Amino acid sequence: ALDGLRLVVALVLTEVVHRCVEVPFHQGRARLVHPGRALAGATIAAAVVVGAVSLAPRDDDAPSAPMAAEPSVITLPPAPAASDHDTGPATPAAPALPRLVVLGDSQAFVLLRNVPDSGVARVGGAHHGACDIIGAVIALGDRLEPQSPTCDAWPDQWSRALSSGADAVVVSLGLRQVFDPVIDGERVEVGSERWEQVYRAAVDRAVDVIRSRTDAPILWLDVPCYRWYLTEGEERDADRLRTVNTVLMEQLGTHPGVAIAPYSSRVCTGDDGNELIDELRPDGVHLDDEAAADTWTWILDQVGFTPTH
Repeated sequence: ALDGLRLVVALVLTEVVHRCVEVPFHQGRARLVHPGRALAGATIAAAVVVGAVSLAPRDDDAPSAPMAAEPSVITLPPAPAASDHDTGPATPAAPALPRLVVLGDSQAFVLLRNVPDSGVARVGGAHHGACDIIGAVIALGDRLEPQSPTCDAWPDQWSRALSSGADAVVVSLGLRQVFDPVIDGERVEVGSERWEQVYRAAVDRAVDVIRSRTDAPILWLDVPCYRWYLTEGEERDADRLRTVNTVLMEQLGTHPGVAIAPYSSRVCTGDDGNELIDELRPDGVHLDDEAAADTWTWILDQVGFTPTH
């Protein structure tokens, strides 16, 4: 809205200056008696207008929008190679660090942005904000929310991220999964028979994409509660969360080598597990940097990676 207002003001000012200043001077119907004063006045007026349009009122109580993570593939750093110039006594080569690949949405972006420098693993992955494995469009109350036009590329991005192999894979998805998807123009309610069929097929497809590249163990984070400012609270509905996680756990259980991790119990509280722990995810969706570092310690323990000495 603010950008639109700026554009309108700019067009109006352009037209006014053209009609009232440029045309009269070009036709010789006007001239400046005091050019310096006119220039100073015009400069001050322009500054006032620009300042008034640019400084929009700020509502400190307004919720912040979840961060957007542009689609990206982060390749694994290469294993250190022995130097060709090392002529000293032979020493045992240091064991290569295990390779861990993180796949998912903007939460995967937060994890990849906060990879610990602990010497435990080489970490790469693929992230894509505002995307998921189910449904190109979801319903937020009465409003439809399409995903990014580039979301359909996620299988290729995952495949690229896994192209150099993996010793473990972590999948972090979830926010869009707790809303009703719109399939072939029809809203499909979470928990319905059709939704369950679509959701199970989407989970299978995601696992198949990973398995086409690696047989490494997969750690899949369950779906936690959220607080998203655009919704009517579906992302904190205990029944929805329970339904999604139950079906997710059942379907992942049909795939060997896949485990589901109780991420929700780390970031949500309450009797039904649907109350956000605000200090961990200030925007209601993403971990802050400190919480992400703590989550990495937990993830590395979950996949069985320990420091090498």
